This record gives sequence, C-alpha cells and structure tokens, in this order.
Amino acid sequence: MLVRIEDIKIKKRIRKENKSIDSLADSMRVYGLLNPIVLDTDYMLIAGFRRLQAAKELGWTTIPATIIDVQNKIERMEIELEENIQRCDFTKEELLAGYEALHRLKNPGFFRRLAEKIKNFFRRIFEIGEESRFEKRKKNALLSLTAPAGLILAVISGILHKASYISSLLLSALNLVSLVLFICGIIFFIRFQAGSKKKSAP
Repeated sequence: MLVRIEDIKIKKRIRKENKSIDSLADSMRVYGLLNPIVLDTDYMLIAGFRRLQAAKELGWTTIPATIIDVQNKIERMEIELEENIQRCDFTKEELLAGYEALHRLKNPGFFRRLAEKIKNFFRRIFEIGEESRFEKRKKNALLSLTAPAGLILAVISGILHKASYISSLLLSALNLVSLVLFICGIIFFIRFQAGSKKKSAP
C-alpha cells in the first residue's frame, strides 16, 4: 500500500551508517522502489530507512510500504535484523556475468536482431484480437504482398552480391529473410482465398 511519507515515524535504529543514498535514489528514479519499506500498524519504520531517505531526496510524498503487526520491541528488533541479514549479495563472478549478459542484450549481434524482428513480425501477425471478417480479409490481402516482396528482395540481393556490394554472409541473411517473407505471403494469400470462399458460400 502507499503511505504518506510525512506520516512515517522513525525511532532509534540498529543501523548507524547509511551509505550510498545518492546511488539508491538514482536507481529508484529509474526503476521505482523494487522492495517496499516495512512499517508497523502505527506507521513506525521497521525496515527500509535508506529507501525512505532516498524517496525523500527524490521529493516523493508517498512510498510503497508493507504493514505488519508487531507485538513488542523484541519482535521489532528481530525483524529489522532479519531484513538486513538475509540479503545475499552477488559474488564478483555473478555480477560480472550479469553485466556481460546485460551488455549482450543491449547490443545484440546482427542475427539476434534479425531473429527478434522475425519474432515480433509473427507476434503481430498472430496477435489475438477482436476483428471483423472484413478487417481480417483486408489484413490477409495486405500481408500476402510479402510473397512478391520476398522475391524482389532475393533478386536485388543476388544482383548486389554479384556486383560485390554485399558479402556472402549478408546475402545468406537476406535470402533467409526473403524465404520467410515469401512463405508468410503464401500463407496469408491462402487465408485470404479461404475467407473469400466463405463469403461467397450460400
């Protein structure tokens, strides 16, 4: 739930040092608060002091919080200790592997970008939606044009390769795209024809 920051009370806490508030605030500015702070039913802070301070730096007026019923001071201290102790940081190897994987996702190679474009193309095609019969036939008619587009692309890429404007690797990739476009066009032409027959049937 969202709690007004001005309603949150803070008493003496175990943690004395609160480093890297600025970097935490930067993270929260970009991604929001990933883990809510913890309060008791009187809105007394139990866990999340750094998150609360970062929210104040960002000028937030409310903050996501988990409310729990704490019976006594012993339980309050146990929860504060548990919330901080049970966190497990990445090892250096795990952190390095994570950043490398992130870098690859942000900077995909040619074939990965091509695969993503093909996947998104099919996702748009088979996206389930409420469409009228006319709209479906219209979409199938337009998408059937990908067949001649695939043939044209194959011819043009062959000419460019013969003239040494593109490499054999790029030619193979373009031929793959041409084949996908051609097959998709044939499929949608068949679907268009099937829709036309249904319309003309008594």
